[in-house]
Amino acid sequence: MNTRKLNPIFFEKKTSIKFDESTFSRVWRIIAENENLKKDAFVNVLITDDETIKTYNKKYLGRNEATDVISFSAEISQISFLGDIIIDIEQAEKQKDTESLNTELQRLFLHGLLHLLGYDHLSVAQENIMKLKEKEYWKLMSSEK
Repeated sequence: MNTRKLNPIFFEKKTSIKFDESTFSRVWRIIAENENLKKDAFVNVLITDDETIKTYNKKYLGRNEATDVISFSAEISQISFLGDIIIDIEQAEKQKDTESLNTELQRLFLHGLLHLLGYDHLSVAQENIMKLKEKEYWKLMSSEK
């Protein structure tokens, strides 16, 4: 019997900007452990540019602008596919501040995953809960360094 664990993060890259895919694995592991994800849960991640994410943002959310991350939940609880996360690496580069690009990508992946798990920021109360979760998981990741 093959007991090999499959990679739960499926990447598609539409960028020439280099980044370390393994940084996403730490975020996934912490979320999987703390949100009790199914063992075979997985997510699709598209790393792209301003132009492409703007197209998705306009088509699906009605916003004619680039953004840093968009999540599309699978919304089917019987399957292990959580959904799709689209991350704009050009926006990540612009807003990384003093952090590395990989750190900013981790932050965006964490934010996108939380959306797939039902967290949101449509109201002040929801936003407070989501920010609290982001801080909690960021602290867990920071303590592992």
